[in-house]
Amino acid sequence: MHRLESNIMHHANKRREQRKYFINYKFSNYTGTETIDEANNHKEAKQLLKEYELSDRFGNYWISQRQCK
Repeated sequence: MHRLESNIMHHANKRREQRKYFINYKFSNYTGTETIDEANNHKEAKQLLKEYELSDRFGNYWISQRQCK
């Protein structure tokens, strides 16, 4: 593998490792949204989302790559 190809692969893997997934929550139209949890990969985020949805049927939960402000 050439040095350039190696460098490109290194940066692609580093970006993938740094990606975070956030569980965001909104209860109703009257309250704002908030980030309640974060995960290091999408599989973990899906498991967290499922747990939150089971514990609170009235809240609106979703996975995002951005935190709420």
